[in-house]
Amino acid sequence: MTIDPASGDFWDKRGDLLPHAAEMGPLSKGDVDRLFRRERVRLVIRDKNRAREIDVDESLQFWEAYARNHTVKPDQTYITASSMSGEVAYRASEWYDGRGAAVVLLEIIR
Repeated sequence: MTIDPASGDFWDKRGDLLPHAAEMGPLSKGDVDRLFRRERVRLVIRDKNRAREIDVDESLQFWEAYARNHTVKPDQTYITASSMSGEVAYRASEWYDGRGAAVVLLEIIR
């Protein structure tokens, strides 16, 4: 699995993976950790008009090894991605898609 979401190779052609989902609200790093402890998590990375879902079996590994360190506080209003390692920063939010797994959307801040 390619770990670098800034790389063009990371993205597929599936487009918006949450067209009928409802946003439940913003998440902190601790909130995402609790979701992973409680249930299966669908992890979706969105960058502008493209999105990619991390395989459910690899989502915890991706979260712990990469995304967790790049996720900003929900109430943080200003962040420069250049201040983050690898120049990638995420805002996390929880979504409900009716399929049974928790959905965490990580939106890339540029």
